[in-house]
Amino acid sequence: MKWYSCYRLVTVFGCLVLVGCTDAKISSPKEAFFTRHPELKDKYVEFSETSVGAVQACFDDIYQAKMTLMKGIQKSLKTGVSPDDYFKGLEARIRENHESKVNFLQTIKRDFDSEKENIFYYSYKDDRGEEQGWAIVRDGRIRKKYPIGSSLGTGGME
Repeated sequence: MKWYSCYRLVTVFGCLVLVGCTDAKISSPKEAFFTRHPELKDKYVEFSETSVGAVQACFDDIYQAKMTLMKGIQKSLKTGVSPDDYFKGLEARIRENHESKVNFLQTIKRDFDSEKENIFYYSYKDDRGEEQGWAIVRDGRIRKKYPIGSSLGTGGME
C-alpha cells in the first residue's frame, strides 16, 4: 500500500469519526421559533403544530355537532309553522357559519407551503390582552397569522 492510499484512508476514516461524533441536533419548527424569539416563550400559553387537515376536521366536527343538535331538536318539537321557520333559519345560519370557516381554511391553504412551512395553533397572552388563532411559521419566523379571537387591539404580536 502506497503512503498516499494510506493517508487517504486515514483522512476518510477521520472524517467519518468526526461526523459521527458531532451533535447533529435538528430542532423542530417550534424550537426554531422560540430559539429565534426567546422573549416570547412565556407569552405563548399554547403553540402547537397542526395541519390544514386538522383545522378542517375541527371545523367539520363543529358543523356536524351543530347539525345533529338541530335535527334532534327539530324531531322533539311538535311541527308547526313557527318552529319550522325558526329551525330553517337556524340551519341556514349554521351552514353559513360553516361555509365561512371553509373559506377561511381555503385562504390558509392558498397561503401555506407545506414543503417549507408549518402551521401552529397558538394562544398568546401579554399585558395588552390575549389572542388565539393559527400561524404559518417558516424558518423560525411567523410569516402569517390567522387570528380567530383577540383582545390585543390593533398592535398585534410577533
